[in-house]
Amino acid sequence: MLAGCILLIRKNMQESDDAAVNAAAALAALAEQIPEQPETIQLPELYRQSKQQTLSETDFLTSDHEMKVLSWNGDNYIGILTVPALGLKLPVFAEWDYSRLRSGPCRYYGTTGTHDLVIAGHNYTSVFGRLQSLSPGDAVSLTDADGHIIRYTVGEIEILRPDAVAQMTESNWPLTLYTCTYSGTERVTVRCAYAKNQNKETD
Repeated sequence: MLAGCILLIRKNMQESDDAAVNAAAALAALAEQIPEQPETIQLPELYRQSKQQTLSETDFLTSDHEMKVLSWNGDNYIGILTVPALGLKLPVFAEWDYSRLRSGPCRYYGTTGTHDLVIAGHNYTSVFGRLQSLSPGDAVSLTDADGHIIRYTVGEIEILRPDAVAQMTESNWPLTLYTCTYSGTERVTVRCAYAKNQNKETD
């Protein structure tokens, strides 16, 4: 049993290292595609916490709010997620599946336009493995494919069951980050509100 645990830890560490290598390569490639923006995006009713209209899969795929993507190495990305408190700067895949999750965080649900974006990431140290160490007020930002920087602050952290899909996606928070615990029995869920100051500062 001990040998099995050691092998599992080594496998997790190797996959974490591989994800970090992929992230570095993707960041370099995407940075060349993202245009410079002198000012950040202006989002109307930025601080209003209201119920969002739930979109069907068909509506989601055809919505005017669908996010522009950047392409690299056969994959699409919605932008770059930055979490300064964890020293993270990660490209975010536009779609999620288990294969992509092994390489980096993925959009699980929603968009910035519908104020209900949910991003899932593996519990690797190089990805979302340290989410539980964030604190309310910590900064988070997403640079989208147009170069707009949308700033958030951590509002609360909660633990959800794996089957609590509605709680994950219908929270009324504009951004949610989540990962599974090492046991896989729970989801560490970080809810983020829009930052009051959306002006460009040092990133």
